[in-house]
Amino acid sequence: MKAKDRTRQGQVSSKRAEETLGQRFSRIRKRRGFTQAGLSRDTGIAQNLISEYESGKKRMYADVLGKLAGAMGVSADEVLGLKPAAGEDASPPRLRILRRVEKLQALPPWSQTHILKTLDMLIETAQNRRKQ
Repeated sequence: MKAKDRTRQGQVSSKRAEETLGQRFSRIRKRRGFTQAGLSRDTGIAQNLISEYESGKKRMYADVLGKLAGAMGVSADEVLGLKPAAGEDASPPRLRILRRVEKLQALPPWSQTHILKTLDMLIETAQNRRKQ
């Protein structure tokens, strides 16, 4: 977390301190590149419940918090705002790219392999052009 986001007592600045649990959870979920639907598939928690947790319409209990945080690869402390979320200063993955990855994962393994090989070649070509 940037120094300007902390007060002298080590507390989060007013902007982050005013953030609700649902808002913080939503921000971390998006920053980690998860959609509500994807997180629902990963955890078995209905997407509409995840939406209601984020909007504050439903209370997120400890067992749900732990399950959702674990699926996103963060600690409950990070979701609760007790410690900064890992990669807080990193730019979030682009949703457009993540949607394509989800579609790729739904394909049979042999199709994934061919597409990834093609993608690797295209990336390598683009990197080589940038070096020239």
